[in-house]
Amino acid sequence: MPPGPEKSVRKLTRICSYLGLVLLASGGNAVEDGGGANLIYDMDQPISLTGTVTGYKAKDPHSELYVEVKQEGHIKQWTILGGAAGGIARAGLTNAYLTSKPTVTVTVFQSRDGACRPRCVGLGRDFKFDRE
Repeated sequence: MPPGPEKSVRKLTRICSYLGLVLLASGGNAVEDGGGANLIYDMDQPISLTGTVTGYKAKDPHSELYVEVKQEGHIKQWTILGGAAGGIARAGLTNAYLTSKPTVTVTVFQSRDGACRPRCVGLGRDFKFDRE
């Protein structure tokens, strides 16, 4: 026999209460900074990177910019999450321009694990493209 509506309501109430406690314990940070970016990316350690754009994927909520960066004498491949596809288009960054391998300087917040296998991953901010 399926559970009655009162049992389902009690279960939903318990789940909501638990989620509320988790949010309260986190100080609300998981919601304030765009869905918990501070849980995935090290928002206290910005890195400035300059490299060559090797690819681009327009997606929502975050477009992906693929960049080759020379770091510590080696070429590292980065996937940098940027703004929504609409914002990229409004900034005049066309597919033709992005596939022409322009140079970009960007502030990146690297993933907390710091692993660059197979690519480094980061959340980007303040993109500056070389527009000769």
